[in-house]
Amino acid sequence: MVSLRHLKKPEERVWIAAGFGGGMGHQVLCGFLTAGIMAVGLHSGSLKRANNEAQARCRERANEYWDWWASMAPLHCRDIRKGRASFNICQRLGKLACTKLEGLLKA
Repeated sequence: MVSLRHLKKPEERVWIAAGFGGGMGHQVLCGFLTAGIMAVGLHSGSLKRANNEAQARCRERANEYWDWWASMAPLHCRDIRKGRASFNICQRLGKLACTKLEGLLKA
């Protein structure tokens, strides 16, 4: 949603990432991680730059987001949730991810 708002795209497009929740429904890679990488790509595709330059910038930002995530949280939902019934940890991570992405997209 952060990237859609930043790029002034229709918010209904958020559904493109709906399947990423819950580690793609299988407790694997966190949806905030995978959707964040997708948001970086969406942003990079809108840059007014040569294709190679936009791709390099995308790779750089995606790597920065991945490294940031890996430094503060597990990559997989099953490790983040560890049997918790509450989604509070997911809500907190989502807020942190939004803040980080906002900074990356503005940079």
